[in-house]
Amino acid sequence: MKTLNKVILGLAVVSLLATMVYLFQAGESPEDYRGRIEKERLETREFMTSSDDSPFRGSEAPTFNGLNYFPVNQDYVVAAWLETFPVQENITVPSTTGTALRYKRYGTATFELKGQEHQLLVLEPADNPGTLFIGFRDQTSGESTYGGGRYLDLPIPGGHTLIIDFNLAYNPYCAYVDNFACPLPPGENTLPIAIEAGEMNYE
Repeated sequence: MKTLNKVILGLAVVSLLATMVYLFQAGESPEDYRGRIEKERLETREFMTSSDDSPFRGSEAPTFNGLNYFPVNQDYVVAAWLETFPVQENITVPSTTGTALRYKRYGTATFELKGQEHQLLVLEPADNPGTLFIGFRDQTSGESTYGGGRYLDLPIPGGHTLIIDFNLAYNPYCAYVDNFACPLPPGENTLPIAIEAGEMNYE
């Protein structure tokens, strides 16, 4: 914990610098960033409309009415300190259908947002190794966003800085169709703030 405590002391500075590097060093202006997120949302809409893997395809699938999002907001891009577990245990995570899904406990991501320090448990899916998964709830869950929580998929970083972009938070398929088995966010991943970024309730 000694190393983590040292990092937390300077977390606000690290977060600011890492976020600035992420957004601007590669030449991505705020306008370019917004355009990239909006392009990804259009691609998601196209997938939902036409892909055979879409939850809205099939004779018994619901009608696709388009997805709803919060406005793109760069304040919800944070640089977290990723502390990996010395032993990354294999665990099972309960799903919305009662089945158990397999993951590895990868580490914790600590960051500052809205003047508070937060921590999220980070998992590595057994069926998609090499990527990271964060399921979370926040104070919008069950109100303006899906009550079962939202998801983030992230690449494994080369160091301890994990960029978390809540503008990319998305709903699990069970937000649209009940018969999908969606992992439930762990209890410790309930944030005490409203994350007004990413996908909203489906209507």
